[in-house]
Amino acid sequence: MNASWRQDISLRLVALFLAVVMWFAVGRGGSPVALSRPEPSMRRELAVTVGFVGVPTPGLMAVRPAVEPAQVVVIGPASKVDKVSRVVALLDTTRIPSSSRMARPYSVVVRLIPQDSENMTVQGVQVEPGSATVTVWLGRPEMLPPGSRGPRGYR
Repeated sequence: MNASWRQDISLRLVALFLAVVMWFAVGRGGSPVALSRPEPSMRRELAVTVGFVGVPTPGLMAVRPAVEPAQVVVIGPASKVDKVSRVVALLDTTRIPSSSRMARPYSVVVRLIPQDSENMTVQGVQVEPGSATVTVWLGRPEMLPPGSRGPRGYR
């Protein structure tokens, strides 16, 4: 009888301990379901901007950037989608072939990057579509269409 009494007390103490832990975890009168609700999903349409990385071959300029599609949709948890201030198509100008002697358009497919206001990549969101085609005019400044100006530092 003595062993059964000790076992009963041990089980009651364990049950009391678990009840207190659950009370603190859930809160007074709360529901465990409230803690596991997923954050609402959000969709937002944003324009795609072209960003340049690197410096093109000396003597050449990459100007008049155009991107297709011009608009994309950012999808994800509302708190993360709210952080996205722009979607960038980064063009690495060091990879543009420099063998051209005439001004010509150059197109490449690049991955789209969701960024916040400090130009940091926002993780946990999806950009649809995930890539875009960037087209720039490439050539020596005197061969480019009239009025063309490259981004700052690209002359």
